[in-house]
Amino acid sequence: MPAVSVPAGRESVLPMPRRGETTLNRARALAASGHLHDALTLVESIRPTDPQKADADGLRAEIQRQLLALTSLPAVAPPGAEKADRRLP
Repeated sequence: MPAVSVPAGRESVLPMPRRGETTLNRARALAASGHLHDALTLVESIRPTDPQKADADGLRAEIQRQLLALTSLPAVAPPGAEKADRRLP
């Protein structure tokens, strides 16, 4: 089979993903899967000079809203907790 050569001027070079872009995508995936604390930690690691900083700030705000919504729910006692609270004579 003859080798097919591509002219040097026509090579398509894909840009490497930037650190901030990769971190933001990973944080979005973690947030979508319910790992909010891990996602928040990743979002906070995006540098102020990264082009993705504005998107990261938006994601941070959304994650914080979700975390606050979780804390406003009443605490549910585990099954059998009321038995453990009773003292026997």
